Formats: sequence, C-alpha cells, structure tokens
Amino acid sequence: MLPIYRVTKYDPSIRASSGLYDEWTSVSDVGRSFAGRVVTDADYLAVEDAYVESVRRLMRAASVNELVVKLCDAPRCQAREGPRGLRR
Repeated sequence: MLPIYRVTKYDPSIRASSGLYDEWTSVSDVGRSFAGRVVTDADYLAVEDAYVESVRRLMRAASVNELVVKLCDAPRCQAREGPRGLRR
C-alpha cells in the first residue's frame, strides 16, 4: 500500500465544535476579515507557496520526479487530457 499524505493549513486546536474553522479558505476570501484581520494577497500567496514547498519536499523524500493531476475541479483549471492524464 502506498503512503498517504495530507497537507493542510488548518490548526486542529482551533477547530470549532461544529468541525468548521473561523479562517479563510480560498482566494475568494482575500479582502475579507477573519478573526479581526483582513486577508491579503500576500497572506494567500504565502500559504499557496507553503503548499507547493510541502509537495516538493514530499516528492524529494519519496524520490518522485513527476506528478500527474487526475482531477481538477477549480473553475479556472483549464486542463486537457494528455497521454499521462490532465495537463494545464
């Protein structure tokens, strides 16, 4: 069985009893206020950069040189099917 990794920006210690977090979740939240602080482009990009770096580190640790996107559900994801899966 292959290992499974989960990368998330959410801190489980601040999760509400409902299971939700009172913090931003997507680029559409830039400019909105959460916990008394307005989310900026820089905030969003810092988290996205951290996600990318996490994937790079996991790939390096697992000696993986290539990833293939199998599913892209973002409206802006204009992917096309290629010989190895979806490509942007």
